Amino acid sequence: MLLYSRQPWIALLLCALIILLTACSGISETAAPAATTEPKAPAQEESRTIQHEMGETVIKAKPEKIAVLFPSMIDFLLSVNETPYAAVSGGPKSKEFSWYLKDRMTNTVNLGWLVNSTNLEAVVDAQPDLIVASDAFAKVYEQLSKIAPTVIIKPAETKDGVKDWRQTFIKTAEIVGKEDEAKQVIAAYEQKAKDAREKIAKAIGNETVMFLRVTAKELRYYGAKNFDVLYNDLGLHKPAHFPDNSATFQPLFAYWALCPSTERVEGFFCALRFPWRGTHALFL
Repeated sequence: MLLYSRQPWIALLLCALIILLTACSGISETAAPAATTEPKAPAQEESRTIQHEMGETVIKAKPEKIAVLFPSMIDFLLSVNETPYAAVSGGPKSKEFSWYLKDRMTNTVNLGWLVNSTNLEAVVDAQPDLIVASDAFAKVYEQLSKIAPTVIIKPAETKDGVKDWRQTFIKTAEIVGKEDEAKQVIAAYEQKAKDAREKIAKAIGNETVMFLRVTAKELRYYGAKNFDVLYNDLGLHKPAHFPDNSATFQPLFAYWALCPSTERVEGFFCALRFPWRGTHALFL
């Protein structure tokens, strides 16, 4: 009888213990302070440091409003599918972009021609977040840097004094993080140049070629310094006594001295006839 009389108490004690533990658990859960969410600090925008002619410049990882102040650099950026937000016109006497580029720049702000200019109002008005320019703008670098981060690129040259557009292209593409794309474009170009070189060799062999530009006042020759595509990439043969790479695109009459005195007839006529006799002259 005693055994049976204790069982209800034991059961009651177990129930009380369970209720107590449950209550304690509930108190613990309700008493714990609610988790507070710390306000997140604004994410810092990624940036990169670009080494260039004037030192180094920190730029946004992905600049969106690039102003390009030198024509060839427009070509370079478009070649890696980067359309400038703002860019200079096609030349000192032109208010439009270069004819072969303008269809791809319908939404680009036209800054006009700024090379050798100190008037930067158009750049200020464009409000770019990055400015890309050649060393022709070195003298206004400080003013440009006050408008936006500025990268100055000096065109690369080979040891022979020839403009190395490939290295300049890669350096320009580096600004937008597209060096690999630039190298792919160059590789495709090299194949096209090889094909063209072979066709030209079959067509004219070792005959010499000279490119001349006719202006209202003079004739100018296209030298290898700036136009290496002619005599290297396409494999054209330069005329005898062709000017060296110290200058290019100069008035042809500057080389009258190459003509013997007996051949100096009617100004630069002799320069066309001698010493480049037998040369194909292509007038542009």
